[in-house]
Amino acid sequence: MWLLVFAPILLWAARTLQPGTLRRAGRLVLSIGVVGLVIVAAREAIVWLPSVPGEWRSYYPHRVLFSLAVMTEWPIVQAAAIGALCGYVGRSKRTQDKAMLPAHQPHAVGGPPDA
Repeated sequence: MWLLVFAPILLWAARTLQPGTLRRAGRLVLSIGVVGLVIVAAREAIVWLPSVPGEWRSYYPHRVLFSLAVMTEWPIVQAAAIGALCGYVGRSKRTQDKAMLPAHQPHAVGGPPDA
C-alpha cells in the first residue's frame, strides 16, 4: 500500500531532480529506513527476548521480520527500498548524462582560446 503512495513521488523526483539531489534524497530516505529497522530490532531485543524461554531465542530474527511485516502504519521497509531505488536512479541518471556529453565541445564564439 505504501509503495502506491511513494511511487508517484519517486517518479516525479526521478524526472525533475538533478542526479546529485536525487542521490542525496535517496541516501536520506534510505538512512531513515535503516534507522527504523534498527529501532524495531532493538525494541524486540529489549521487550521480546527477555520474555521468552531460552529455546525460543533463536527465533529472534523471525520475530523482527514478523514485527516489520505487521507494522503497516510505519513504512520502514518501503522507505529503505525507495531510498535505495532513488540512489540507484540518481547514479544511473548521472552516468547517462555523462555518456550524452559530446567528446569535443565547441569553444565559445570567437574561436579557440589563445594558447
